[in-house]
Amino acid sequence: MPWPKGVNTPTEMNSTSANFSLTNIEIEKNELLHYLEKAKKKEQLHPHPFFGKLNRKEWGRLIYKHLDHHLKQFSSM
Repeated sequence: MPWPKGVNTPTEMNSTSANFSLTNIEIEKNELLHYLEKAKKKEQLHPHPFFGKLNRKEWGRLIYKHLDHHLKQFSSM
């Protein structure tokens, strides 16, 4: 099942309201890979803003779906 379109982004994750700087794709890619590695090593992950507490498998599936959604979104631009 694909990620649903039009789902509101939580404020703390919204690139417009959180004022993220997206200027260099290589820097962003390396930062993403760094955070994924960091998450893999953590013993316990934070609750998700929408879904609450998730186990590692659920987090992995959610991260996969989310990244897939954005990669498809940007590949069509």
